[in-house]
Amino acid sequence: MKRRTLLERGAWSSLLLVAGCGGDSSQSSGPGGSDSATPGASGAARPTGGGTLTVATADDIKSLDTAVAYDTWSTSVVHACTRRLVDYSPAGDLIPDLAEKWDVSADGVEYRFHLKSGQTYADGAQITAAHFKAALDRVRDPKVASPGASFYSGIKSITAPSAAELVVTLKAAEPTFLNVVGLTFAAPVKPGGKTEWPSPSGPYQVESYEQGDKVVLTRNPSHEAARQWVERIVVQLKVEEALQLTRFKGGEVDLLGSIPAAEWARISADRNALKNVIQDAVNQTWYLGFNTEKKPWKDARVRRAAGLAIDRARLKQFAGPSEPASGVLPPHVPGASPDRAVPQPDPEGAKKLLAEAGFPTGLPKASGGTLWLADNERYRRIAEAIQSDLAGVGIPIELRAVTFREYLEGYRNQADCWFGGWYPDYPDAGNFLEPVLHSRAIPPKGSNAARYRSQTVDSLLDTAHKTPAGDDRNKMYLQAEMSILNDAPWIPLLYEVEARYFREGVSGVSVHPVWRQILTGISKSG
Repeated sequence: MKRRTLLERGAWSSLLLVAGCGGDSSQSSGPGGSDSATPGASGAARPTGGGTLTVATADDIKSLDTAVAYDTWSTSVVHACTRRLVDYSPAGDLIPDLAEKWDVSADGVEYRFHLKSGQTYADGAQITAAHFKAALDRVRDPKVASPGASFYSGIKSITAPSAAELVVTLKAAEPTFLNVVGLTFAAPVKPGGKTEWPSPSGPYQVESYEQGDKVVLTRNPSHEAARQWVERIVVQLKVEEALQLTRFKGGEVDLLGSIPAAEWARISADRNALKNVIQDAVNQTWYLGFNTEKKPWKDARVRRAAGLAIDRARLKQFAGPSEPASGVLPPHVPGASPDRAVPQPDPEGAKKLLAEAGFPTGLPKASGGTLWLADNERYRRIAEAIQSDLAGVGIPIELRAVTFREYLEGYRNQADCWFGGWYPDYPDAGNFLEPVLHSRAIPPKGSNAARYRSQTVDSLLDTAHKTPAGDDRNKMYLQAEMSILNDAPWIPLLYEVEARYFREGVSGVSVHPVWRQILTGISKSG
């Protein structure tokens, strides 16, 4: 099982995910398929890939329009079919893609991108700067109603002085502008092409798409690196987990995008099965959140006591692939520091804090309120473990498992506390923290369901937001995070680790910290 530990990894409005780079890099030229890293580029004969890769998922694809696609699998398919000005490396770092280089004005408001020469769509037509302008114009068009429009609201003007030069002027300096240029919303749009499918600038193109059934991709003959990869990719949609496993074991499916928790226990104990598993952390933190306006959670000492009561290592037994969290920010987000360390379980310390808060014998029955969670077997097991740990120090809580739709409304407006997960649109500490822990994001304006207010944290987040990427910015986010950990509106529990299960003969499978489900770079033999 090829995998790097979390400490080796330095370092979409944001989307709440309550659902639940390893890989053979010699098989892939990176997540965007940049030709510069193509194996054999030294002049040796290039291997030719082929065959069909069949993938199964319980999810559906809601749209393949680059301006609209936003959920995990829609984005995964669009990513496989497009390239952008910049992309993210397997470690989650920004790297050049179709932009060879770019210049930024001294005041940080003008970005001048210089495109690589000879880049084409699947039909051989040249990709030009005007196509990127068309994409950015379209995603900002109110008639399109793109869920990514807000990411580009800071653009003042866009021009394409030549086929190889794109100039974007911002209303004000925005240190994370390159991050949003790297999202699939900003993939080039070919003039005259149908917008319901992506213009095929990437390794693959859409052959067919039947919502709720399957999407079929074929290799882009103009993409050099993709020649080593599978010729076709079939993604089977809305396949229940039990049926996924049946098809996988029967040889009808080559790759499972996730492993059911019940099956994970068996696989993780089987050395032979683990040879066909890739797992790694993605940018998601699971946490226990508190409504800081409700008793008893108004008192930070009670919240900190809850944090000392929870055994993260034990939670991992019920969560499947995961890692105990060392902080709020997940490990692939710049600013996440290995020096952070949430306290180890300390039941006696928890009881002492409760006594200081006026509860020397623990909280009265049911006074801890109700913990909300989405109704899912995995989440129920985790929530029951949390409930047990809290009860052990004198914090009794009730559990309320509801549908996902009910959860989204309830955790923001009704819950005393809740089990949740947060995943940013791109790897940036501000994109992670501001939507959920800045006071201006308190509902109904945002997703700060904890109703957490801290002038110190607000000031640090606001200043860091305007500071260019680098050590100074990261230090501010670290200070903000340490204040948040001390105030404990959230108790970080686990970092999400995603696992892929593939058949013999399949290689190049990876978990990407930003793109999560990634279909590029995969080869198949036999």
